[in-house]
Amino acid sequence: MLFYYSTNPKSVDKIESKGRLDKVKLRSVAGLDYESKDATLVVNPLELSLEDKDWYGKKSLQAATIPASLIKNISPYKKPRLVIAGGGFLIRQNGSGKEIALIYRRGKWDIPKGKLDPGESFEECAVREVQEELGIKHIQCVQPLGSTWHCYERKGKFCIKRTYWYQMETTETTFYPQAEEDIEEAGWFPWSKAKEILGFPVFIMHMEHVESLIMK
Repeated sequence: MLFYYSTNPKSVDKIESKGRLDKVKLRSVAGLDYESKDATLVVNPLELSLEDKDWYGKKSLQAATIPASLIKNISPYKKPRLVIAGGGFLIRQNGSGKEIALIYRRGKWDIPKGKLDPGESFEECAVREVQEELGIKHIQCVQPLGSTWHCYERKGKFCIKRTYWYQMETTETTFYPQAEEDIEEAGWFPWSKAKEILGFPVFIMHMEHVESLIMK
């Protein structure tokens, strides 16, 4: 759920001094060439005022104006690097509705996920990370749920993370949150409640995107 604009590296300072980009075509980071010599400017469409409200999953979109302050990696410019991760929508049926397992980390409710280890498949990574972060052993994958994109800065580097998601089930009911990963709490929440308290809009949007698959 990120888009980018490519430009000549010499143009970055001009864009920053002007304070905006005008009439640009943005492309999904799903097709980004991380080895390109062009400057890659990343934006989150959730922060933009777009006429196209149905941009989720599209390969490109038009934007009339993008304030430089909303370009994630422009000041100073940092070249994006790709991080691959796996995560799980751990679901159970409780009463009349579905519940999902969430973790509480660094002041926000989140969905268990983590980086891919060498030699792992996306599914193996997702299962391992859910096991580790929730402190459980028995997990069964039900189906893949696509992927999300988000960005962050760490140790002076600008990262774009693609997380591959899977629907999962477990027979275990007690969680033992992974304290070394700063996870303070974990628990089951009704699907609708989870969408209210999740601290990351991109994951809320993805919940809505896959809701029909999980609720069928």
